[in-house]
Amino acid sequence: MAWTLAADPIQLEKLRAATYQFCDAADVELALRRYPGNRGRGDTFPDRFTLDSLTQSCIDVLSRENPYYALSFVLRLIEQKWSSAPLRRSITYAVPSLVRPPRGFDPQIAAVEKGLGVLAEALPENPGRGSLGDETLFRGICENRGDIEAVASSLERLGALKALHDALHMLQVLGSGWLSPVAARPLAGEAASIQALLQGVTAAAAADTFGLPPDMTAAFERCRDGAADAARRLGTGDGDEAAFACASLRALLIREPPLIDEAMLALWRDLPWRSFCALFPTDPTSPALVEARDAAIDLGDTLRRRLMEHALWQASDLRVYAVEELLSRPAAPPLADLQPVLLPLLNDLRTLLDPSAVARAVTPMGDAILRHLARTDPGVGRAPPTPDDAGDLRDAFDEVRRCARSAFLDVDQKLRADLTRLLTLKGPIELLLARVPPHCGFLLL
Repeated sequence: MAWTLAADPIQLEKLRAATYQFCDAADVELALRRYPGNRGRGDTFPDRFTLDSLTQSCIDVLSRENPYYALSFVLRLIEQKWSSAPLRRSITYAVPSLVRPPRGFDPQIAAVEKGLGVLAEALPENPGRGSLGDETLFRGICENRGDIEAVASSLERLGALKALHDALHMLQVLGSGWLSPVAARPLAGEAASIQALLQGVTAAAAADTFGLPPDMTAAFERCRDGAADAARRLGTGDGDEAAFACASLRALLIREPPLIDEAMLALWRDLPWRSFCALFPTDPTSPALVEARDAAIDLGDTLRRRLMEHALWQASDLRVYAVEELLSRPAAPPLADLQPVLLPLLNDLRTLLDPSAVARAVTPMGDAILRHLARTDPGVGRAPPTPDDAGDLRDAFDEVRRCARSAFLDVDQKLRADLTRLLTLKGPIELLLARVPPHCGFLLL
């Protein structure tokens, strides 16, 4: 099959060079345990090494196993440190296509579903001692049954996390006029629409959190209670209560989505997807199983990139909040305050947005900064000043904010649709597990 992610030797070297300086030997070993092939520490670790030589050794060995596996290994290294802003900058500068993954993975899911069906047909519905069907297959599934169960159950947890994130994001975008620090309190009609958005948050936060870590269970509870409290305050019709609700929701929207985003990344990163891919033997006499294995590997890495892209959007969204706070002051903020958050934001948006959106929002913001400099330091700027420099910056940033949050919402909705499609794998996985029962080990004695 044609892999969704491709990199020529020059791009692969750029990725390796941008990554190894942020990692240690433990990260490399962990990535080796998670990449889709069969090599390990004994195959790749020289007796003496630097991180530079170690990562190069891994790529050399894995490339001989399968050229794509070397790239998948580097992707595993990157995701382990993706929370590091310097790493993200290095990667997006070196190979920006890494965080521009395609939408949808219907062909991969269809191939995996077909492969699961082939495996299920090779096993009896009611296995017993001496009647296990393909015993090698039965044994392999039995030995990895816990990992395969974890994959099936984690698909729903990922969906629950995404549903809550989406509800919060809808509140943020559709309620942006009211939630802005410079906005007036909502009129009656606006308050009604905010109430509907809050109901969406409450419903998503009521999802079953069984299996999620305690900190995520607490986040669901905070979102549920925060939305309910804001709805109650808005229902009073009191302006001060509405102002309090606005401030508390704004704080919730700054705090909770990044935590949920980190939890989604961690869930998919730690999922035993390698064990799931290994369900499908590389038997050349069964093209459907070979195709299913490759499709499962490709699906895992594509979703990994989608979540990394989502995390980059989430980090950019926090910078939008920070710039928004600075520009809410009566006078234009000093460039020394604005530059540390605005410049990284604009650089990330250049990577994430399509060219037309960059031309519509990012470039005009840069022009507004030049006009700001011309007004405050004529020796630096090259554009004429405007009568209201603070207003000029706010107007330019309003377009950046609208463009960024609209694009992020689109990314969110498409990711949600694809995760819903991914959930269809749960049924075929459970059907296969039903033919290898929890007491399968005793049937092999």
